[in-house]
Amino acid sequence: MRIKKIILPLALSGISIGALYAYREYSRSNIDISNVSPDYQVQDTTLLNAFLYNEQAAGKKFVGKVVSVSGVVRGVELNKPGNSSVVLGQGPAGSSVTCMLDSNYIAMGHGIETGHTATLKGVVVGFNRDETGLLGSDVQLVRCVRIDSRNGQQK
Repeated sequence: MRIKKIILPLALSGISIGALYAYREYSRSNIDISNVSPDYQVQDTTLLNAFLYNEQAAGKKFVGKVVSVSGVVRGVELNKPGNSSVVLGQGPAGSSVTCMLDSNYIAMGHGIETGHTATLKGVVVGFNRDETGLLGSDVQLVRCVRIDSRNGQQK
């Protein structure tokens, strides 16, 4: 009898806390990157070289952080819904920084032109190393927003 008085309330409390935690995680939304100060401000080649020369140290430093990246635009793909991107890079052997645009700010990407300088801010999620040396390596950022507004002119 005494065990039921102790175990039943503990079990109900545990289930309630677990359900509350699950609900909060399910309904959690991403932060708006446009309102967040970047943890680092770097050039595209600096970011690429950091990953190329010491991937583990660069991963600890940059992955999961908000980073502002400036560089020459190599390519822009704005026609893919939910998958629009800007590729920055004059890096070694075709390497680049790929910035997946935040779906709420895709319209900001329409002024970005290939060959001009642009600055984007996003969260670094990883690095794809090209082991063959044929395609180039990529640093990937997600939820990116453009933070300069003058068609390729640095602020």
